[in-house]
Amino acid sequence: MKNFIKIFVVLFHKVYKQKLKKYLQLYCKGKILDIGCGDLCLTNTTKLDIRSVESADIVGDAEFLPFKNKTFDTTVVSDVLHHCKNIDNKIDEIKRVTKKRIIIKDHCFYSKLSFFIICFCDWITNFIYHIKCNYNFLSRQQWYKLFKENNLNLIEEPKKLNFGFFLNERYNPIFILKIE
Repeated sequence: MKNFIKIFVVLFHKVYKQKLKKYLQLYCKGKILDIGCGDLCLTNTTKLDIRSVESADIVGDAEFLPFKNKTFDTTVVSDVLHHCKNIDNKIDEIKRVTKKRIIIKDHCFYSKLSFFIICFCDWITNFIYHIKCNYNFLSRQQWYKLFKENNLNLIEEPKKLNFGFFLNERYNPIFILKIE
C-alpha cells in the first residue's frame, strides 16, 4: 500500500508542479527568490529550501533569510507557509528581502470538513518526503487579514486555476501581493 501511495504522490506532484510552474512564471518578473522550491524549479530564480534537495541553491529557513534588504524583485512562496508555526515572522522576513511583489500559493479551508480534507491531503503528499505537517491552514478571510496587517496589497487573485479534485483556486489560491 505504501508503494502505491508513493507512486501516486510522485506522479501527482509531477503533473501538479508542471502546471503550477507554468502559471507562476506568468507573474515572476525581475530577480526572483523561490522559497520552498522543492521540485517546483522555477527558471531564473534563486532557490531556497529548508531541506537539502537537488534543486535548492541555498538550504535555509525563511525566518532568517541570508540576503540583504530588498535583494529580490519577486519572491514566490508556494505550499510553504502552512508548514510554519508563525507565519507572521516568515512574512516579515520575506518582505525584508523583496522590493516589489510577493506571490503566495497555499491552501484555504471553508469548513471543518474542508479543513480535515486539506489536512489529510497534506499529510498524504508530505509523509513520503518526511516533511513535518503543522496543519496551519488559514481561511481566505484570515489570509486577507494577514495581508492587511503586514501592509501587503492584494493586486490579483487568479481565479482560473484548476488542478483537479480539491486543487482548484478555492482551496489552493494564488495571491499576487504588492509591498506597500
